[in-house]
Amino acid sequence: MTHRARPHPVAGPRQDPHRSTQPRTSRSQTMTIGHIGILGSGMIGAGVARLAADAGLKVTISNSRGPESLIDLVYELGDRAVADTVTNLIANCDTIVVAVPLAAWKALPGKAFAGKTLLDATNYYPDRFGKIDELDASGLTSSEFLQQAWPAAALVKTLNTVDYVRLPRLAVKTAGSVRTALPVAGDSADARNRATAFLDAIGFDTVDLGELRHGWRFEPGTPTHVAPYSREKEPFSDDPYTRFLEAETVPVPTEDALRLLNAATRE
Repeated sequence: MTHRARPHPVAGPRQDPHRSTQPRTSRSQTMTIGHIGILGSGMIGAGVARLAADAGLKVTISNSRGPESLIDLVYELGDRAVADTVTNLIANCDTIVVAVPLAAWKALPGKAFAGKTLLDATNYYPDRFGKIDELDASGLTSSEFLQQAWPAAALVKTLNTVDYVRLPRLAVKTAGSVRTALPVAGDSADARNRATAFLDAIGFDTVDLGELRHGWRFEPGTPTHVAPYSREKEPFSDDPYTRFLEAETVPVPTEDALRLLNAATRE
């Protein structure tokens, strides 16, 4: 198996190798981020919704089964969260986290995404969930593929690198604590800024990689994806899933995130 030559290294989050440029936002200031939509109520979608509601943001969540299936989750999230249909969520929210299986892209009303900022938390796992012929034939990253499918939206790849167990544990909103830096990539600078503001509000720093084509650096199989955020505890369980659940949570601050992103190669 051969590898392409390593690309130019990532300079840092907006040219600063140590910090993201977005300041940490206080609870009262986070309301300027606006109404957040969460498409998908699985482990990642529900986890992001919890973090957003805890940050004081107004949250609407939806799934393919309808609002009635989300009654328990919305009750848990409190009075800042509501469940609604996919159609109403898209109409009412300017920033939307896409946390559905990638293969569900055809079922979403792509034209309705016009003018919206989409935070793409999906991953392409052809061995687990089946191949997407259109994606494989295009040679694009999965997020570039979605951006071409929904050209009137501004898509930002982010929130796809951390597993659902570690995601809430890594979120830090306390000043002075070590924060994990999540990568973002998107063709719209304004959309990346929106993504950065949202991630800051829920407890993360960011590394801004610029254009969406650079999102390959944190797709499945790269050093930044899943593995660096946990460390297995001894004695090790014989059951892999138990080891996964019980693993220690490891913060990945900006400097470490940059190192991992720069270690990525493409086959």
